[in-house]
Amino acid sequence: MLSLQPSPTRAGYLALLALTMRLTGDTSILAGAHLSLACGLASLLLLTFLAYRLLSPTVAIVATLFYTVLPFDLTIFRRTWQESFIVLLSLALIALAACIARAPAGRRMASQIAPALRNADSYLAEGLNYLHTGDYDQAIYAWQRVLSLDPANALAANNIGTAYMLKQQPSLAATWFQKAIALDPSQQIAKNNLAWARNELAKSSK
Repeated sequence: MLSLQPSPTRAGYLALLALTMRLTGDTSILAGAHLSLACGLASLLLLTFLAYRLLSPTVAIVATLFYTVLPFDLTIFRRTWQESFIVLLSLALIALAACIARAPAGRRMASQIAPALRNADSYLAEGLNYLHTGDYDQAIYAWQRVLSLDPANALAANNIGTAYMLKQQPSLAATWFQKAIALDPSQQIAKNNLAWARNELAKSSK
């Protein structure tokens, strides 16, 4: 029947099911149930991992519980076993895309996509995201892009100084804090950060 009327949405699943039957020696209907169960469990684990890695532990817990007891999905998986395989494949593609995006090369590529459509604010926010994840070099790069678009942006200069402070480089940080103050003498946060940098330099000189 498959050779006469192949279904693009089921052909891949049936091929996997046939392979499972060949490897396990089980040619009963339970082979499909076991394959669906395995895909469902793998999807649950992958969803938990993605939510924990990309968002937060709280989101991971909520997503896992929601996915486990979602009536709509439970109904579909009971009637169409191939759906669990499709869900697993979809989550695997999302995980792959997330890994590529989080890699240094992927981040640089993302920052270079359609640069004409991006403004200083978007790079400013991007830098904060990198800072929160501990990727200080990429944060500095993003804020340098801000200054290339808006040379008078004191906040970007201050943020670069903050990143250098977190990298344990107070000398470079002080230079950027001074630049931020020169761009905007009223920016108190840059003045406070400059005092912080000078205090760290004084400690290191003792």
